[in-house]
Amino acid sequence: MGHDDAQGIVAKALSDWPSRLAVSVPALAVLALGITILTGWVTGERSLLLAVKGLFPMVPPTAIGFIVSGVTLFAALDATPRRQRVRHIGATALVLLGFAAATLQVLDVHPAWLDRAFVHEELRSLDAARGRMSLPTALAFVLTGLLALTFDHPGDRLRALLVQLLAGALLALGMVSLIGYDIAPEALVPRYRLGWMPVASAAGFIAIGVALLGLIARAGWYGAVYERHEDEKILILTLGILLLVSLAMSTAGLSLIQRNLERTVRASLAQAVSDRTAILVNLMQYRITRASIVSTRPTLREHLGRWAAAPSPQVAADIAAEGDTFLGSGFNGLQFQDPEGLPIAASGELLGPVPLETPLASLGVPASLLWNQAFYLRARVPVVHQGKVVGHVLSEQVLEVLPRLQLDVAALGRTAEWVLCGAEKIRMACFPHRFQPTPRYAPMVEGSRVLPAALALGGRSGVVNAPDYRGEEVIAGYAPVGELGLGVVLKIDAQEYYAPLREQFAQWWKWLLALALAAALLVSSQVRPVAQRLMASERLARDQAEELGRREKMLRELYSSLGDGIVVMKPDGTIEFTNPAAERLFGFGPGELIGKPVSLMIPEALREANARATQAFLAGEKSKVLGQRGLVFAAQRKDGSTFDIEFSLAEMRQEAGLPRLVAVARDVSEREGLVRLKSEFIAKVSHELRTPLTAIMGSLELLREGDMGEIPEPAKGFIDMAWRNSERLAMLVNDVIDTERIESGALAFRDMEFELGPFLLEAVELNQPYAVREHATLRLVEPVPPAWLRADPDRLMQVMANLLSNAAKFSHEGGAIEVEAERSGERVRVSVTDHGDGIPEEFRPRIFEKFAQADSSDTREVGGTGLGLAICKTIVERLGGEIGFVSSRGGGTTFWFELPASGPPP
Repeated sequence: MGHDDAQGIVAKALSDWPSRLAVSVPALAVLALGITILTGWVTGERSLLLAVKGLFPMVPPTAIGFIVSGVTLFAALDATPRRQRVRHIGATALVLLGFAAATLQVLDVHPAWLDRAFVHEELRSLDAARGRMSLPTALAFVLTGLLALTFDHPGDRLRALLVQLLAGALLALGMVSLIGYDIAPEALVPRYRLGWMPVASAAGFIAIGVALLGLIARAGWYGAVYERHEDEKILILTLGILLLVSLAMSTAGLSLIQRNLERTVRASLAQAVSDRTAILVNLMQYRITRASIVSTRPTLREHLGRWAAAPSPQVAADIAAEGDTFLGSGFNGLQFQDPEGLPIAASGELLGPVPLETPLASLGVPASLLWNQAFYLRARVPVVHQGKVVGHVLSEQVLEVLPRLQLDVAALGRTAEWVLCGAEKIRMACFPHRFQPTPRYAPMVEGSRVLPAALALGGRSGVVNAPDYRGEEVIAGYAPVGELGLGVVLKIDAQEYYAPLREQFAQWWKWLLALALAAALLVSSQVRPVAQRLMASERLARDQAEELGRREKMLRELYSSLGDGIVVMKPDGTIEFTNPAAERLFGFGPGELIGKPVSLMIPEALREANARATQAFLAGEKSKVLGQRGLVFAAQRKDGSTFDIEFSLAEMRQEAGLPRLVAVARDVSEREGLVRLKSEFIAKVSHELRTPLTAIMGSLELLREGDMGEIPEPAKGFIDMAWRNSERLAMLVNDVIDTERIESGALAFRDMEFELGPFLLEAVELNQPYAVREHATLRLVEPVPPAWLRADPDRLMQVMANLLSNAAKFSHEGGAIEVEAERSGERVRVSVTDHGDGIPEEFRPRIFEKFAQADSSDTREVGGTGLGLAICKTIVERLGGEIGFVSSRGGGTTFWFELPASGPPP
């Protein structure tokens, strides 16, 4: 396995772990939840998780389902055959478990439960008590099993959408159940009992939904189906998030409305109960006071005192007559008793046995509240005469206010009731009320919950949601009636007080659905085009990144295969990249030079100069080597040995950040040795050629001048031909020697000032014979600007000779050659113009190279070595100037050079 393959495996593992984590963490949570619950059932112990009342009534089948779900999700993470078998078995078991549980629930639903406005806590835990899972829990397991079986099978976008919708439905079912437990929506939706699941189960299915969505995102088909339809994937995710957010916000709004309604109703009930208990306490005290007034009448005291001294019918008649005077003031009957409680006389008619009587406390005298088609207060008040009890007055008063208090609650609601009860041992004696026309005795506890009236009789007050005597869920305000031993309950059916909210909900969910659809359409119309553009940009960026990666790989391979060393460094000389050839060239290992200074590759003697040049470059000065090619420098290897390298330095600009410098180096130690041998050979051969050539030319000169006697006419032609070729050979030898001396640095340059005009005039005069021989004329264009040059006049004359001889050679017969000078500021330009055929286009880039000739064939018409212009360029640049040309095909050529003027401008 190669290095790139290993990198690919590592990169895949690093990119895969977040998705594995998104599946494995929820799966582990579900597995732990199921094991915890099942362990509690098996051992009969309650764990800390189960200590919270009502939150974890999970039954064993549900716990087993969660254990199977966790194992199935873990198995679905990898596609090995064994794991796939485990996944299929687990998913099938979940489907069968869910179908079985759902069937039991559907067959066992009690019709009366569906008509309830509110399902109390006992019904919520009924399934747990019977060991059955709820209907939504069963359906959720069916969904889990189906998704675990099919999440990796979709092959088109429609089936892919269906799988994602089912996973989203499972997640939403868990969220709705979790939220529903808190807001208790049974009052709004009576049939919600069928949609209830425990908090633990809801949380477990939320975790399963998250894990399944993670598995879908990991599935191979997910990327393949949406490879060119990423906009649909983004749209589905956006709509899913939108729906979940809408569900959460709407649920929060519904919960807020419900809480506000409950707060308002509770406040109203608490205030109404407080008002009525205050009225009852005041009424009872007032009626007891009235009963006490009877016992304090002086004449009645005297009559009872006479009876105590000597009982007689006349005294009894007087007592009865005295009592008759009270009958018109609210008393329906009075009975006068002796100190032992035996009747003496009576006025009006006292009640006999009554359906309901309950004693009253804290009134100072024995009293009781009675019911016999009306409320009565019975009180037995002692009569004191001359410091001793002489008898008792037993009175009964009609409490006409109480029925009005009972009927007055109709303003609170259609089902509002005002209930008044008294305690009788372990029972409650409850008086008739609005919807209960007869008195009754009721238990203090309904099922496992204490009734509100019993709470009031226990001295407590408040508002509670609880079942009433009918088993119906009510919201009830309760409070004790002072210390009388009575309790008051003011209640209203939960169905009624939730009715406004239910009606509002009935309208609200339609608007919510409409808004959700409108939002979905808006999102679809706005998000999808944006997503398409984003995906197109992403695809383009990905393609460009892939192409860039391919090019980078090719470039690295190219760098690795190059024989020349490549070094990329910062402007301060810090190395950022080296190719293998550079590492081999300088004797370093792979990556050993990265981050190191380039001075490691420079000999010790040259490092200080290199540091100064680097600082100058960083300060903004122009580098003398940047952009140059073919420079030869001494270099140093890691072991300290030195060698010659051919060095080129170029600047690489980046879009951002500092530029980089790219150096290309090759070992030219052997080549430099060969160059030195070549130079030495050429110099030696040239000098050896010059000596015999001088003798030959001298002899030919004597023959041409006739100093050796008369020569036959035919021989003169051969002598002239030999002279011209000797002269040509001498020029070639001189050019070769000059070139070698220039390259070796042995050519000396003088530094002197001379005037431009006389210099140009001399150059024209010296080269005029050569022009005449080539059938051309030389002319100096007047006037010559006044200027002085500081240079070597001999070398500059050599430049003029080369330029003028070239112009003469390439001019047409009889053509004129103009020499012109002009001054611009501190620069002087000298031009030599001919009117020949011009320089061919393809030859112009090579015109200043050594041995370069436009016609290099053996039959060329114009002779020459091809070294003259190369020598001119070298001399002019050594003198601090520059050289160039302008040429047009058939229009002649102008060669020019520029030099700095040493004298002041005119």
